[in-house]
Amino acid sequence: MTLKNILFLLAVAVFFTSCVNSKKSTSSIPKEEKVVATPPEGVTFTTIKNYKQFASIQMPYEGKGFGKQESGQFNDSGEEVPSILHYGSHITPYGDLSKTTHLKTEGGTNDIDVVLEGLKKSAPFHIKRYLTKENVIEEYSDVKIGDKICKRVLVSYIFTREDYSSQYYILGYIVPHNGTTAYFAKEGSKTSPKSFESEINLLDETIKYMIETVEFKE
Repeated sequence: MTLKNILFLLAVAVFFTSCVNSKKSTSSIPKEEKVVATPPEGVTFTTIKNYKQFASIQMPYEGKGFGKQESGQFNDSGEEVPSILHYGSHITPYGDLSKTTHLKTEGGTNDIDVVLEGLKKSAPFHIKRYLTKENVIEEYSDVKIGDKICKRVLVSYIFTREDYSSQYYILGYIVPHNGTTAYFAKEGSKTSPKSFESEINLLDETIKYMIETVEFKE
């Protein structure tokens, strides 16, 4: 065998070895897994189909203070959809704020910052009344939930009389979708100042799960 033939065979061997190594390294790269939303522990959700602007929505009806109440609202099949209660106060999902005639905005309802300013001025929503309190605390932040950038709204104040005190609050999320916005909120609720943080943490988990799993009608 000539030196030329030996060099050719060596070149072929190196080529096939590199191909095998390339396949091995490619196959060892883990595939990106889809993150599955996790419901808060101890809260039971019920799937509601074709309700208002929602093709599918998870409603927290049981566990950790959650319950339901007859609402007089119905899905597309004529089945009654109970409203959500949490320690006696309602959690309301507004599917499309462009259909809310009382919401006064300039620039439409597809921008979460514009909608926030509209909610502050709209009497049917409780934020306007809360903002009149002298010791009101306002917290607004952008939060990524799933593939959406949402606006978190937390407005609260403490009422004190002699040895009694309660903390009143609104917790909501403005959610962009299909050229408009939705609003998931617990409005007009109160708790003790000691329970405030833990209650807000649970509601944050619950509402985020609702937003991450909701499917809107096109």
